Amino acid sequence: MPVPVSTVALLPTPLPETIPTGAFLFHTAVSAHHNATYHLQQVFVPQEVKDGDKGGMKRETALGRVLFTHDPDALNTALRLLVMALDLLRIGFYMPNLSDSERAAFGLEFATVAAKVLATEDPVKKLLTKEELARVRIVIDHKRLASDVDDVMTKTLAAARSPHLKHYRQRVELVSARLAFMKDKANHAKRIIKQALAATPREDVAHRYNLNLLHMNHLLKASNVELLQVVKEFEADARAHGHMDVVLLAHIIRIRAHFSLRRWDNLLAMLDESEALFGTNEVFTSGDPTTTSFRLVLLMHYLNMRALYHGRAADDANAKKQLSRLYPLMDHAMEKGMLSELRSSGGMVTIPLPVRNGSTQQLFVQSTPINVLWALTYLSSVVARRDLLGSLTQCRTLNHTRAMRQFELCAHPDDLWDSGFSFRHGVAEALELRHKVNKLRAEVMMEEALALMCRSSFEDVTTLLSKTVKILHDNKLFLTHSHQLALLYGHLMHAIGLPDQAVRYYKAAQSLLVAGSEMRLIVDINLMAAQGGFSNLLTDLDRSAHVNIMADQCRAGTNGALNAIGYFLLSLTDPERVSSKRKLTFSYEVCRKGKLNILYALIFAFTTAQHLFGDRDRQLKQLESGRDIARLLGGKDRADGCGQLPLGLWYSTKLRDHYRLDGRFDDEKAAAADAECHLHRMQEVYAYGCAHFPPRIPI
Repeated sequence: MPVPVSTVALLPTPLPETIPTGAFLFHTAVSAHHNATYHLQQVFVPQEVKDGDKGGMKRETALGRVLFTHDPDALNTALRLLVMALDLLRIGFYMPNLSDSERAAFGLEFATVAAKVLATEDPVKKLLTKEELARVRIVIDHKRLASDVDDVMTKTLAAARSPHLKHYRQRVELVSARLAFMKDKANHAKRIIKQALAATPREDVAHRYNLNLLHMNHLLKASNVELLQVVKEFEADARAHGHMDVVLLAHIIRIRAHFSLRRWDNLLAMLDESEALFGTNEVFTSGDPTTTSFRLVLLMHYLNMRALYHGRAADDANAKKQLSRLYPLMDHAMEKGMLSELRSSGGMVTIPLPVRNGSTQQLFVQSTPINVLWALTYLSSVVARRDLLGSLTQCRTLNHTRAMRQFELCAHPDDLWDSGFSFRHGVAEALELRHKVNKLRAEVMMEEALALMCRSSFEDVTTLLSKTVKILHDNKLFLTHSHQLALLYGHLMHAIGLPDQAVRYYKAAQSLLVAGSEMRLIVDINLMAAQGGFSNLLTDLDRSAHVNIMADQCRAGTNGALNAIGYFLLSLTDPERVSSKRKLTFSYEVCRKGKLNILYALIFAFTTAQHLFGDRDRQLKQLESGRDIARLLGGKDRADGCGQLPLGLWYSTKLRDHYRLDGRFDDEKAAAADAECHLHRMQEVYAYGCAHFPPRIPI
């Protein structure tokens, strides 16, 4: 009996007995690609960090969030999944009878995964320890893979010529430029970007932004001055389309570029220009609610960089003002959980871009991972202010370093090692993030060591520097930070009374630095001091001329501390008492404004030795102020009250004589006892130094 036509129309289309091979290959490959993401956090967290059951940190799995545990084989697992995806995609791409859209989809996914695998070559070789490298068992022929990628991308671009496949073509252009940068073919990559921008209409804003961001990322890493022009055009494009999130991002990139390129003269103008955008907290509360957390991150970056600028200029009040605004923002974000999504995605942000035809495009941006942003904030606070006074619990520098390092070896939530990853990340990003965190750890440890040194806690300094050396060695950071380490060891040797060893370390630092740089100038001054070069300046004209040259170099830049040192050095060589006093007063004012406490106390010592202006009461106040500053530099935590040793001894001795002349015999006795304590502590420190740092035996 024939079936009515209406009934036939209602019958469902019969399903195929098997899944088409192409679809099966593609979706299995995508699944393997995405599953590799679940192993990246275990690649990121070093084995020496305690598991989550000790700290409570969790990680994402395919079945949900679980307590973090280590997997020594995580890197191999992630790479195997990516290689498996590549094999499946390659088979699928070369299948006959694929439509253009199917071939473009296979080609784009293959190029994306291949870029992740190729990007692992350098990090695996350069960032892993010997023990970790020995555990990498998967062998990848990177040259052959690079050749395969070139072939696939060429054919994908040919398949995606149709206008309705432009999405595939644009993404392949991005991968192609990224791979060219990866191969150190910067000119080729720039040519790809230039051609792509010329071919992309103004309405395709997301692709144009992506191309510019990729270009700027390369220029920033290379410290190329071309970055300033590219970011200016990038910002103008964003303003023309009314994309304020992108405008804010452009401003942060411009400020960062000024820091990277050391454009100190223009930096304040750039910061003031950005103040109109970042001057109030409304910058992150207004605008698209989906990007509130991203705008908050940008605001925190702005406040950090502004604090660093004012700290460099020795403007402590303004540096404090920026940090006073920053920390409540951090607390607010933590309480409200505003950044938890960004933390779990490893800083990946989706920015909606409304366009004139009424549609909305999407821009994916890698912002700073939240664990790195927190660490940068603590480090910026230390560098911007260097507040060294008070007891161990009151010293702000030590408080910030302790806060950052509290859980440095523990998988603790919302801390250094708590960062997730998105499917847009690969093994290379996980290893580079680990490298970045360890770099921040080493840098904050060196800042802590400097603070302890200024507070004369030399035994703690030795232990901390040994840990720093280990971190630098284990994480292939020693070469990039050896000049800082040599300078710190030079300071240590100099402070404990071992000038020969200090000279050796200062000369090592000197050999690692470019002549004319600010740090080289600091090393030169310290080396001259260790060699006794600042004695007899008024009688040794050659030595005096050399000091004047260094003083002029100090005053030539925009670094407030160096400016103060420059005027202080000029006052040492000036035979005219009034002129010398005027230079010393300028140095004193810079130190007071910037709260450069050690130099401040040193100027007091010089004033009370050479420039005895005013009545005896004024001189007494200067001596007592200097003594109090020296005591606040570590003396509050010691029974003998000894803080900064050379200055403390100087002030105690001068006060003893001053009290004796005034007939204040009880005060004289106390000052004499204080001087004796300082002398005993200096002898103790010298003995410690001789035992732990014996002179080098000549060969």
